[in-house]
Amino acid sequence: MIMRSIQMVLSSLCLLGSLHYVAQAQTPAVQLPKVQRLVDSLFTAQGQVQQAITAASADSSRQQLHITYQALLQRHQAVLEGMLKEVGFPDETKVGSASSLRYTLMVAQCKQQPKFQERVLHRMKPLVGKGADPSAYAILLDQVELAAGRAQVYGTQLVYEGNEMGRQVRKPLVEPAKVDERRMAIGLPPLMDYLATQNKGHQPSNKQPKRVK
Repeated sequence: MIMRSIQMVLSSLCLLGSLHYVAQAQTPAVQLPKVQRLVDSLFTAQGQVQQAITAASADSSRQQLHITYQALLQRHQAVLEGMLKEVGFPDETKVGSASSLRYTLMVAQCKQQPKFQERVLHRMKPLVGKGADPSAYAILLDQVELAAGRAQVYGTQLVYEGNEMGRQVRKPLVEPAKVDERRMAIGLPPLMDYLATQNKGHQPSNKQPKRVK
């Protein structure tokens, strides 16, 4: 169960990972280099534990590492919130595009702190496309909406179809007929293109991702 949960997190944030890879090649001067270094160090620490969980061969080891990871998230959440209060949302002008994405990815992992995530979204929204990445914003917003029992807005959150890790389909979506309008408004590609990208490598024979009403 833990492994499936981890796999879903990695899959749901696949687009963020791709953007992070691209952003690594971009190293312009930033306004807040100390904050940038702090973000990067927190992200590295979390990544090390995530890798250990994935590599663990015994269920007991994975469970213990999962507990360790949750404790680490709690400590990091306090630091991330402190950054938000002190410097606002750390956009690409403040910490660089890669570190800004890392910050958002870590906030997305703070699932036990929805109010904190909402505060980040509030600070992030006016900056979307102007220093805050649209995909990162959409992923975080959709996650928060679903956690609150509401339908997601942009269709970024997916679930595996059936009991096995095969094709992914989107979770419940508000006004599905208008989703591409909403995505286009913040610079995202059509939902079907997003689903096709996410499913690539899972079941190559699936040419038409399934919609879930």
